[in-house]
Amino acid sequence: MPQGTFSADDLRQNFASLTIQTSPEEAQKVIEFIRNLSNSSNPYMLFKNNCTTTCVQALKILGILPSNNKIITPKGLWNNLFPKYSGTKNTNFFGQQKAPTNGVNYGYQSGYDPFQLMDLLEKHCTDSWDDKTNTLTSTCN
Repeated sequence: MPQGTFSADDLRQNFASLTIQTSPEEAQKVIEFIRNLSNSSNPYMLFKNNCTTTCVQALKILGILPSNNKIITPKGLWNNLFPKYSGTKNTNFFGQQKAPTNGVNYGYQSGYDPFQLMDLLEKHCTDSWDDKTNTLTSTCN
């Protein structure tokens, strides 16, 4: 898939999703980790510091992956996590692991669309409160 900005539908057509449930405290740890990364002078590099190694580091913080885990590829990370967190959606009638299907969110079903979330993360959103009508309006572009 070429680089650039993609809609939720583009993401859904080309990728599967795996949602892992965390506590609010665990989510806060990852948020702090991400904030510290954005203040870091450690640039992304294909085989050293990439989106997969960043995810691995975040999952190590949560104890989801062991501290000695050395995964650096998206496929390796997916293959490690998919069997553990995809639930019953990942097995066929005979109990064998199935290949993931694009557009499917495996794992914890949180009630939100993870593909839509990725789409929103690409946008800049602002909120405004109207005291007269007591309404909050969000604008994203």
